[in-house]
Amino acid sequence: MKNRGMPKILLGTPTYEGKEYCLDYWIKIVKEIQKTTPCDILLVDNSSTNYYAKIIKNKYGINVIKSKSYKNQPLKSLAEARKKFYKYAIKNKYDFIFSLEQDIFPPKDILIHLLKIREKIRDKEAIIGVPYIIKTITHEKRPFIDKGNLTNAAKERMYSKEMKRMI
Repeated sequence: MKNRGMPKILLGTPTYEGKEYCLDYWIKIVKEIQKTTPCDILLVDNSSTNYYAKIIKNKYGINVIKSKSYKNQPLKSLAEARKKFYKYAIKNKYDFIFSLEQDIFPPKDILIHLLKIREKIRDKEAIIGVPYIIKTITHEKRPFIDKGNLTNAAKERMYSKEMKRMI
């Protein structure tokens, strides 16, 4: 999807049926991101059956491709799914990919923010990562929105006493 001089962006992630608990909310957030920055969405499903992929495609209309599920080898299944995601991006000539874990919920303008950062980098190729917090860092006001098992990525950098640096 190319729009008004915008780069072609693929937003997506590997997934499996264990992420169904946050699918509705993730789709809602991704649709909001899509309104601010045109991008295509792809989920790569490495579930052992086709059930979850059918939900993603039929209920939400999201592009989904299947990836091999390796029994009792979740990291191998995840690696295979990521490989499919990257190959899809290369084959379809995307300018950028935004790999967004299905239980991370950034602000709707995250791609605009990342593209502005990218403009400042002189190198032809670059990777820009979005830091997110795995455990609570002591603050009066938390830098993320807690939704039970769901976490919103921090929008601003902050100082971590534990890591002794900005994160």
